[in-house]
Amino acid sequence: MTAPVVGDVPPWSNQAEHLAWLRRESFRLLDFGTGGVLPVGGFGWIGSDGRAIWTAPAPLYVQARMAHCYALGTMIGHPDAADLCAQALTGIALNQHPAGGWASNYAEGDLFRDGYAHTFVLLAGATLTSAGMEAGPELLDSALESIERFFWDEELGVLRNEARSPDSEPARYVGANANMHYVEALLAAGAATGESAHWDRAERISQVFLDRARGNDMRLPEHFDGDLAPLLDFNAESPHDPLKPYGSTIGHWFEWSRLVLQLARTTGRSATTREELLTVSEQLFDRAVTEGFEPGTAPGFVYTVDWSGRPVVRQRLHWVLCEALQAAVTWWHATEEPHYERLYNDWWALADTWFIDRQHGSWLHELDGRNRPDGQIRRGKSDLYHALQATLAPYGGVFPAIAENARS
Repeated sequence: MTAPVVGDVPPWSNQAEHLAWLRRESFRLLDFGTGGVLPVGGFGWIGSDGRAIWTAPAPLYVQARMAHCYALGTMIGHPDAADLCAQALTGIALNQHPAGGWASNYAEGDLFRDGYAHTFVLLAGATLTSAGMEAGPELLDSALESIERFFWDEELGVLRNEARSPDSEPARYVGANANMHYVEALLAAGAATGESAHWDRAERISQVFLDRARGNDMRLPEHFDGDLAPLLDFNAESPHDPLKPYGSTIGHWFEWSRLVLQLARTTGRSATTREELLTVSEQLFDRAVTEGFEPGTAPGFVYTVDWSGRPVVRQRLHWVLCEALQAAVTWWHATEEPHYERLYNDWWALADTWFIDRQHGSWLHELDGRNRPDGQIRRGKSDLYHALQATLAPYGGVFPAIAENARS
């Protein structure tokens, strides 16, 4: 198979040129997102050509991710970022739930409140606060209160995916994915407010799921019942699910690796805890590389593997590669080991060759197992979150939050 014609990404060894290229790519991504703005406010689900696919606002998590991205955009000097962030805040407001918190997709009549989406509202609030934007502290406080009220389980030390109500049974499902993004948002909240209690909670959550990974040969279970027992066969009939696939998700191994490494470097961690976090972070990274990457004429990271480490879904998703890039450069900043620099350069070449869409903008979000554009898991180019963060992570190693890099 012949690779598409591409431009060259400067290697990390030439940092000045490499970082300048990344900044141009950041602006290109932020420009692309303008095509998703809707007349009613907020963002629609962006299609492959850069225009909103539907006239109704996209789900809450997309609005929150776009608010986060354009708040970062204000920090790196994008001229339209503040106005576009305001559009995303309108999208969040459109999802306000009459009983508190936010609905998953109010425009579509979906009043379900899920913890996953709320973690991105918290991330947006934290990033807006770090950017000095007026709406930031209120959004941050509202998200913290809503998560505490509806989703936090103090006894188990985890975020539940489904909102509590006085007359309901406890949620029967707990997802590692939602908790991972809660850790990300808590790291950002701690950086934005200076309150280390957010980092303490992030550590508590991380230990719960890292213990489950250790108990499963570092293949992190993604799905759990209400008592935190792993559901290893969950969604076996729907392995291509975009948010809750069967098996273990390679991109999440990279993401947990990066977040745990960030957490280890926050203040308040004991020397023993820091060493434990670093050890498991490295193990997750190494396992993701050895079991997740397929070489050959169509190289790339698979989406999921089974409990023996064999690929289940071979689609190459852009977000998995973006998380690999962020993890590699974060580890490089922590160690300066050439191993991480080599991987980082190789993976940018992979992005440059197969994913970056110079015709229609942004990145292709999904390729099949032969690296051909595909949409079996998710259609279009929903938001900027993963790719934009991949362009910002190299600036400072993401300690403890991506907004700190945008200040560079």
